[in-house]
Amino acid sequence: MFGIFKPRNHVLIVIAIVMIISTSPPSSSLDYLPDNTIFGERDHFSSSYEIGSPIFHSSSIGGSDRDKLVDISVGEDGLYYALGMTWSDDFPGMESGGYQNSGASDCIIIKLFKNGTQSSVVSMVGGNDTDVPIALDIDSDGNIFITGYSFSHDFPIVNATETTVYGQKADCFLTVISSNGTILYSTVFGGISSDSPNDIIILPNSTVVVSGTTSSHDFPTIPSVANSHQGSSDIFITVIDWQNDSIEHSSLVGGSGTDQCRDSLIEPDGGLLICGVSSSSDLPLQSVSIGPRGSFDSIIMDFNLDFDLQSTLTIGGQGDDIPSKAVLTDTELIIGGSTTSQDFPITLDGIFQELNGTSDGFLTRLSLENYSVIYSSYFGAEGEDSIVSLSVDSANEIYLIGNTDSTSFPTSGYLNSSHSGQEDIFASKISVTGTILFSNLIGGSNIEIPNCLVQDNNGTVTIGGITTSNDFPSVNGQNSIGGYSDGFIYILGDCGDSDGDALPDFMENFLGTDRYLIDSDNDNLTDYDEVHLYDTDPTNPDTDSDQLPDGWEIQYGFNPNLSDSYLDPDEDGLSNLLEYNIGTNPLDSDSDRDGFPDGWEYEQGWNPLDSNVPFLEYIDYYSLWIIGGSLVIIGTVSILYLRHKYILRSLDIQEDNNKDDISHIMKALVEESD
Repeated sequence: MFGIFKPRNHVLIVIAIVMIISTSPPSSSLDYLPDNTIFGERDHFSSSYEIGSPIFHSSSIGGSDRDKLVDISVGEDGLYYALGMTWSDDFPGMESGGYQNSGASDCIIIKLFKNGTQSSVVSMVGGNDTDVPIALDIDSDGNIFITGYSFSHDFPIVNATETTVYGQKADCFLTVISSNGTILYSTVFGGISSDSPNDIIILPNSTVVVSGTTSSHDFPTIPSVANSHQGSSDIFITVIDWQNDSIEHSSLVGGSGTDQCRDSLIEPDGGLLICGVSSSSDLPLQSVSIGPRGSFDSIIMDFNLDFDLQSTLTIGGQGDDIPSKAVLTDTELIIGGSTTSQDFPITLDGIFQELNGTSDGFLTRLSLENYSVIYSSYFGAEGEDSIVSLSVDSANEIYLIGNTDSTSFPTSGYLNSSHSGQEDIFASKISVTGTILFSNLIGGSNIEIPNCLVQDNNGTVTIGGITTSNDFPSVNGQNSIGGYSDGFIYILGDCGDSDGDALPDFMENFLGTDRYLIDSDNDNLTDYDEVHLYDTDPTNPDTDSDQLPDGWEIQYGFNPNLSDSYLDPDEDGLSNLLEYNIGTNPLDSDSDRDGFPDGWEYEQGWNPLDSNVPFLEYIDYYSLWIIGGSLVIIGTVSILYLRHKYILRSLDIQEDNNKDDISHIMKALVEESD
């Protein structure tokens, strides 16, 4: 039976066992892929299209006579409502809305789409004489509140008991209009001399604060013991409950000179701040004076919830310092205006340290805690410059608009603009540290005057005002003015670069990225590089949806626009996706350089990123060789043993005839040895 068991069969069996054990690869992540895995292209983001100009809209608005826009507000419907003044009988939308001009000039309210194009005329208000709109606001119900002054004896009075309009001098009016154009309430108030409102604030419970300037000695005060008229003009504060047709409060404040209101604000605690200008040396409750007094100084008056004056602050140099607009943040009061003072109080970090022309704009930031100056700067060039309006965003960056006739007015940023007319508009943005983020000039060959500014959460500004230029720049709007002057709407995207990633903010808004982050999707690629270098989506960390971040794919030379998560370029048994999740190098089969392949370490439960190899890992890794070697040794010994046994069996073993248990072979060996 041993004839069929040959030595070479033993050798072949042992070698086969060793080869099977030692050459079988460890299981790979690729082994578990579904059979229908597809590596294909995506319908990917592309930045190859033209993002375009930051000027989203620019158009004049008006008829064949004189027209202008004075204020803009945003309604609850998200649309813009512009307040204007028109002498035209053919202002666009008047006829279709059933309106006509009642006198020399009327107030007109137009609704604008977000892109700046005119939607419709909401309403027209006026009498047979000159009616001048000043400001508007919109409540949560969509009602539109406008204020201004009127010379018309027949100015519309609706649901109000006060019907006296003196006519020879201007009186103030307050008119409330529903969203469909119906006048809900309209009244006039004032004295025998000139009265002019400057601002309107809507308070809860149907009350409205109208602040302004009066020259009337008999301006109504309620209660009657409120401060009386002091100088040539005083500041008035009048609170009207329009639904009940009652004046809740009306008071005057000022000194013996000229005092005028320029803006009003509600403080965080509900108090009222009045920003104005004064020539009075005897202002009541003057507690702080910043800079030397001049002929006219900027003033800040602080009133409590009952509209009682708490303190007065003056700011200025020895010239004329005229504020135009103020805004509040949680901690600061920011004021913009114009100055002729060479010694206007300026901080060392101000953009401009000296008065450059006849008059310059000024920008001053005050602490609300103690009205100390945080920052102050001139703003202008060699001509006459003034800041007309301003706003501030959530990052406390300031947007300015104003007038300039300076040919060397500073410009910077995305647009390459230059002085083009007699008077141009400037639109600038100032960082929280006081540097210019961008500064553009706007206008045609004649005169442009900005009156109002609205800024949205994206930093896009909508500017309204008046133009006399036939070549006022037109973008998606009316190509030329219709009369001597027109109103205009100009919508400008944010040309600054808040995060410093070389993508202007208006582009980031267009793309949907965060203008305050250089890497909006946190994929380790800057938004700029994604748009201009890699053609990846800067709002999606995984453009090709293969579960590998774009930045990781770029780092290792993969295509972030093609799905390649299941490839294994280093042939270590780990797919790209597993290498990313583990943290190993997809281009190096032994990431930690410990002599053990990443795939084997991962599959066996060892750390492919730890080069300090435990003794047991050596045993684990070389166990195949140990087992194989042991099998070889065992097999060899077995073969030798079996071979020896086979040889013995193969010899001609003769019978021991002498019965002495010694074979002939043994006897022969003994005899040979003798």
